[in-house]
Amino acid sequence: MTSKPVSFIPFHLEVNFAGKQSTILPEQIRLISKKRVKWEWGKLGAVSPEIMKEVSKLLHLICELEENYEK
Repeated sequence: MTSKPVSFIPFHLEVNFAGKQSTILPEQIRLISKKRVKWEWGKLGAVSPEIMKEVSKLLHLICELEENYEK
């Protein structure tokens, strides 16, 4: 079952976690809902699970900010 993305992140993220630098591009991340992030695994390459966890937290915060701003 494929979910339709709610929105795309309109910017790329420069992530530095534990001394490892990664760039995550908009097409690599889809927001399925306000609490769930879908990663395009084939496009992410060698991004560590720790980085993905931290970026997921950041994306959820962004969603909450957008949701509160719209009210």
